[in-house]
Amino acid sequence: MKSEIKNLGLNTCKLVFGILIMSLALFSCSNDDNDFDSHSKPGVDATRKVFASQSEFEAFLKAERGSEAVYSPSTYSPDQELSIIESFKEFTTIGAILNDNLEFQVENMVYKYGKSGYTTYFIQISKYDEGLKQIANEKQIIGNLDSYAVLPNGNYKIAEGVEVFYDGEPIITIEMQKPPLLRIAADGRTKVQTSFWSSKNPLKSECGVQVEAWSRPNTSVDWQSANTELSLNWECGVVIPMAQFLQPFSGSKTGTGNKIRVTLDWVTGYHSYKMEKGSVSGSAKCWDNTWITAVVKK
Repeated sequence: MKSEIKNLGLNTCKLVFGILIMSLALFSCSNDDNDFDSHSKPGVDATRKVFASQSEFEAFLKAERGSEAVYSPSTYSPDQELSIIESFKEFTTIGAILNDNLEFQVENMVYKYGKSGYTTYFIQISKYDEGLKQIANEKQIIGNLDSYAVLPNGNYKIAEGVEVFYDGEPIITIEMQKPPLLRIAADGRTKVQTSFWSSKNPLKSECGVQVEAWSRPNTSVDWQSANTELSLNWECGVVIPMAQFLQPFSGSKTGTGNKIRVTLDWVTGYHSYKMEKGSVSGSAKCWDNTWITAVVKK
């Protein structure tokens, strides 16, 4: 009898232990499923700027971001030649919101810029993971454009839910003063750069002018973004979209910071802007109260 009771107790313990193990396994599986749902959904990226609707994105495009005179240190040296995509991020409204993967999102569409600065990709969020594989080799895509269907919007259809826009031109061009001339102060401690820039891509095309300044305590150290008085003046003729004549632009801005940027004109869609004549002048105040100037002239 005692033996039967002992065996019954052992069997009961085994049963309880088995139930406990099964419960832990089910709990673990449940957690694994939750991790998959929260971290493995296609296209999820916490760093990506997301617009919930097309109207929200359009409101962003229309928002005034044309001028700024603020101390916002540059991430590059004034002597560094920027790549096309780096320039796009530095100068334009859309470029400023791109994450490290060169993306932003509107509703269920991911807009992704190619590192070359020549392509714009459109990827449905449900096709994102597969789409990345299909656009991994940009040179191959560009070389095989004739094999893809051309859509009414001018994009090439790479696959279902994956499109690319490419026409052989960079998404941004910048005209700036090339020779040093007055860009660097005589003591080598202040530097100024003036530019006319124009961006062309399927979402927003724009043009504008900018002055940016750098400084350093002595010539043996690297340049840093200056925090000084700035002046930007422009009087130029620009070929604008859908116009048969030069559009004159003139004005001036002053402020304190490391840059002043002014958007002269913009339009939704893929259009060209080009400065044909006139000049853009940018000046920065040096530590000894003198000023240096850089001019872009056509």
